[in-house]
Amino acid sequence: MAAGEFVSVRSQEDTENADLARERAELKRDPGGERGELAGIYVGRGLERPLADKVAGQLMANDAIGARARVELGLSPATAARPMRAALVSAASFSLGAVLPICVVLAATPRT
Repeated sequence: MAAGEFVSVRSQEDTENADLARERAELKRDPGGERGELAGIYVGRGLERPLADKVAGQLMANDAIGARARVELGLSPATAARPMRAALVSAASFSLGAVLPICVVLAATPRT
């Protein structure tokens, strides 16, 4: 169970890393276009263009890839894939789930 969870979440992590690498390349190739795209996302969410441009500029000046990852890709450090953690939680859940049936078997007295 844990190994399957590890493999599953590892593939998710690989996808996230590939997405971030693509964003880094796009930022390097066309930072102005990426800023405009980010501002466009904010316009789509209801901000007026001047404010959206200002927000996008400030966010990208501080952490361009982080801003793009959060807004465009929906990624954040809190939601990042963690394969080892997923495997450990899966193993613990499986083990705890097995405790109840084992306790029932041990507690049951055979009828003669």
